[in-house]
Amino acid sequence: MLNTDAPFVAARLHRSQHRALCRLLRFLRHEMATPLSGALLQGELARRRVSSTGADGVAASESLRLLEEELSRLSTLVELLGDLAKDPEPEPGEFSAFEALSGGASRHLSEAAARGQEIRLPDPGRRARLFGSRRRLEEAVSEITLNACRHGESGGVIEWTLEESADGTRLACLSPGRLPPVKPEHLLGLGGGTAGGRRFGLLRARWCVEAQGGELTIGQAGTSVTVAMTFPPAGE
Repeated sequence: MLNTDAPFVAARLHRSQHRALCRLLRFLRHEMATPLSGALLQGELARRRVSSTGADGVAASESLRLLEEELSRLSTLVELLGDLAKDPEPEPGEFSAFEALSGGASRHLSEAAARGQEIRLPDPGRRARLFGSRRRLEEAVSEITLNACRHGESGGVIEWTLEESADGTRLACLSPGRLPPVKPEHLLGLGGGTAGGRRFGLLRARWCVEAQGGELTIGQAGTSVTVAMTFPPAGE
């Protein structure tokens, strides 16, 4: 049973949420400038190519494609800011880690099936419990699972594990695939890397995890990509 009545537990959670929000807002402010500048540049290049005599239709089409990509990225950032502005922080409480994991991963069973993939969950008898927002953890699990579905290999297995030790609770998602050759921290932002022309982005998952005092990591283990969430024991 967690010692959820201890004042330091709630205080620690509040500090973690505040630090995570500040980091997120600084990141968003910086990241929004990049796609906006890129969109304006590509739009200007496309306009010049289309209006000039003997315009290169292929080059103009590529500029417009890049423009749409940058605007889509900017749109996602704006949506995330809107979510933060209107979505009140759920009241923290004690909850089952397995139930939150199952709830988030199960949202994408149909999409995984359509791709010939299988989502495997750990033993439901796992008794690990966390203190914080179950909804936030479900959102993180959902985004990680969806990311694995879309960027993983067709016909592969997306496997979730749940481990509890003296160091805390660890939830990890393993899926077949290769990470793009960029720094791991870039993969935990929005569109931080691409593989096969598709973007990796776990910004919302990172925010949900860090807001509860946890850490989100990503790495390559053989032929599998591992995305893990680690939460410290209550009271630390």
